[in-house]
Amino acid sequence: MLFYVDEGGTGWKDMETNFFFLASFAIHVQQWSQMEREVSALKKELFSGKEPEDWELKGRDIWQGVGSFKTFPREFRLRAFKKVSETISHLPCHIFAV
Repeated sequence: MLFYVDEGGTGWKDMETNFFFLASFAIHVQQWSQMEREVSALKKELFSGKEPEDWELKGRDIWQGVGSFKTFPREFRLRAFKKVSETISHLPCHIFAV
């Protein structure tokens, strides 16, 4: 198994939230290439002019309209959030959060 763990919502520095959480993706090593292909395709769909490995897909950036999403209107960002959610729901991974 491979795991990716990330934290978010640190209330000390992020005035947008009072919450702190950890989230993790767990995938079988054999599924890594499928996940890489699908996430790269999603990133290319969102930003056709950027290489997928040149930027990180962050929920905070989509929701708040910062980072890679700072020039996009809220409607586009909401559609992006939905597309990310749909893509993740079809991937062969397990998601854990605390």
